[in-house]
Amino acid sequence: RSAPLPHSGFRWNVEPGRWNALIEDQRPRPPPSQGRCLCWWVILEVQMKNHLSLAVSILMVAVVAYVTILPFCGLIFSCGCSLQSGILHCNIFEAGQPDCPWCSQSRGAFWTLFFAINAAFSGTIWLAFRRISPGIGVGLAAGIVGYIVWGSLAGLAYALVRDYPTFYGGMLP
Repeated sequence: RSAPLPHSGFRWNVEPGRWNALIEDQRPRPPPSQGRCLCWWVILEVQMKNHLSLAVSILMVAVVAYVTILPFCGLIFSCGCSLQSGILHCNIFEAGQPDCPWCSQSRGAFWTLFFAINAAFSGTIWLAFRRISPGIGVGLAAGIVGYIVWGSLAGLAYALVRDYPTFYGGMLP
């Protein structure tokens, strides 16, 4: 004989002459749509897995953003920044040309911009987890797209505010 514990998936073994033990209930459980809820630790485990996937996705895209922020700057502003040389060939070192909007600001302002872009694509990843599916693949795809979109919008805002003439190779008015 055994006494089931409600909504837990476990039951007490209450056979006479044996130790009472908590054993796993092997009976098939109805799906949650039939009015029976999942046990709280299964829900907690799923939520922890989702939170871990979210954190891993944000961290991985943040690493990509950290490595590619200067080449992205060079792509947006055609300033000369690249992955291999960093800012060594940026137009901030050349006289007579307008200075790159991102590279010409202080380090603190640059890192503030970088973390603002990170916060924006983190929100994009979170929204994708809520609306599409909580998985690392979805998080990475949404994060990379968010990084490009939010970085481009920040670059456009900087180019317009600082009267920089080019944006993605085209001339700005």
